[in-house]
Amino acid sequence: MGIVTKVEAQKRHKERVNVYIDDEFCCGLNAEIATKNGVKKGADFTHNDLIVIMVESDKMTALQKACDYIAKMPKTEKNIRDYLAKKGYEEIVINSVIDKMKEYNYIDDVAYAKEYLQSVKDMGVNKIRYNLLKRGIKKNVVDTILCDYDDSRDVMLDIAKKFMKDKEYSMENFAKLSRRLASKGFEYDKISSIIRVLREDNADRY
Repeated sequence: MGIVTKVEAQKRHKERVNVYIDDEFCCGLNAEIATKNGVKKGADFTHNDLIVIMVESDKMTALQKACDYIAKMPKTEKNIRDYLAKKGYEEIVINSVIDKMKEYNYIDDVAYAKEYLQSVKDMGVNKIRYNLLKRGIKKNVVDTILCDYDDSRDVMLDIAKKFMKDKEYSMENFAKLSRRLASKGFEYDKISSIIRVLREDNADRY
């Protein structure tokens, strides 16, 4: 049991208050949550009461931080979890924020993956898969998104022609081209096909 002896607004964050129990600093709370739970001078709370209020406050603050985080560009669930974890929030708070953001449709990993797929112009399916998995998109979602995706032959050919411009059509340079296309995530059988086309179309250059 403890008596609230002072509640004062924080100087840097006006939406939060500092709470003092028995003349000693206890915690910082969201002002709205503090008011809602009757945290005011003279009120008495058990330790467990304060823990519950602090968690409720953290959920609101973490949700606001997460919304600010995704304001400039969409993020995956993993992005948000990692961000909040680095901010020091407990898993119970993070899970609550994720549930709330899904409820508001602020998080949609399927939509994120589809949008990402539309945005890449010079990347093969292997690298796209790697990047989506790295961002925390579930494997079954990635597989579904990519099931009908086909590396653009025209994109590969354009990259290859730009790479080989002013270069000798030698085995060494073709090997370098192969590594360049592989680094962009294109599959080896398609890389071989592109190189074969270049060699056949430019037989007089090597």
